[in-house]
Amino acid sequence: MKPPHWSTWYPGSESDWQRLPMNAREELAYAAGGCLIAWPSWEIPVNCVHGLCQVRRGEIKPIVLVNRALGYERESGWLRFIKDRRKVALIYRLVRKQCMASKEYDIWKHWAVIVYGGVGA
Repeated sequence: MKPPHWSTWYPGSESDWQRLPMNAREELAYAAGGCLIAWPSWEIPVNCVHGLCQVRRGEIKPIVLVNRALGYERESGWLRFIKDRRKVALIYRLVRKQCMASKEYDIWKHWAVIVYGGVGA
């Protein structure tokens, strides 16, 4: 009896999958199961809650990822040392504005505002 194929949606072998570039894997995975990081052995649909997958599916707006990351930085990252709430609010506004203007929703692409915005706080 022939063993079942290792993947439910990718026709090639596992080594073929591993040889693919990461962006090709992401495209194939998203097309098959709605998740950018889905592994071919996973059952589809994946129904994940990854932030980038939710943005791509249109469930949330990209600025939500910025808000999540800034919230993390406020709680346990670079912004946790700033005691002045007005300064933190200013940094939030500047990072959000830069992210929306550049359409790049990774807060660390705008690291200078976060790191140097807290100097002297």
